[in-house]
Amino acid sequence: MADTWVVVADSSRARIFVQRGRALEEIADRVNPEGRLKAGDLDADRGGRSFDIAGEGRHAMEREHDAKRTKIIEFAKAIADEVDAQRRRGDVDAVVLVAPPQFLGHLRDALGEQTARIVRRTIDKNLVEQDVERIAAEVTALPD
Repeated sequence: MADTWVVVADSSRARIFVQRGRALEEIADRVNPEGRLKAGDLDADRGGRSFDIAGEGRHAMEREHDAKRTKIIEFAKAIADEVDAQRRRGDVDAVVLVAPPQFLGHLRDALGEQTARIVRRTIDKNLVEQDVERIAAEVTALPD
């Protein structure tokens, strides 16, 4: 029998629960230590410098994606891959995603097409450090 998984995450931690009725059982706790670092701690090199097109001024060139953002996206992908794999095995038939808005977007983008179809609800809150009772109350509350 397949279960409903509740993924509660932010950029540095993801907790996965199985929902049974109104109760949640935690089955995994994943950490991403790079999610708490400042971008400069991961990417010590500064961006290059360039001359302005018009004029004589110089300015710093920005990187398209900083190292921290890349690590956060990789973490979201790893969590999504885990959920995708369990769906393919038939162990998950519904998913609830709980995360702050930006990380929620990364998670949704990383899910496979078939898994995205079984997302039953998303909650844009950071509850990853909350106790299981608080998380269960949020997940089982009627949507606004």
